[in-house]
Amino acid sequence: MHALSLLADFIVSPDASGGPGGGALQTLINYTAYLLIGGCVLSVVIGGGSLGFSAWSGNYRAGDFGKKSIAGGVVGAVVIILSAALVHFGQTLAGKG
Repeated sequence: MHALSLLADFIVSPDASGGPGGGALQTLINYTAYLLIGGCVLSVVIGGGSLGFSAWSGNYRAGDFGKKSIAGGVVGAVVIILSAALVHFGQTLAGKG
């Protein structure tokens, strides 16, 4: 249960309002997370289109690509959102946090 409370202590808030050049490392991290989550959303959208096309055309290879693309986008977004908590959790396990 202690591990869950450590994971809940830190957040990443993707936000495009600051943008590069804001001068703060946190702003750069948030902007980068925002762009990467946009890539994950694009991956899910492309995968959904590929999955729909494969169902329409009977192309099983496109269906497999669509499934992998959707799964990769979802897993990527989860890793990005939990990245700060995972780093802090690793530091705590190593005795440095």
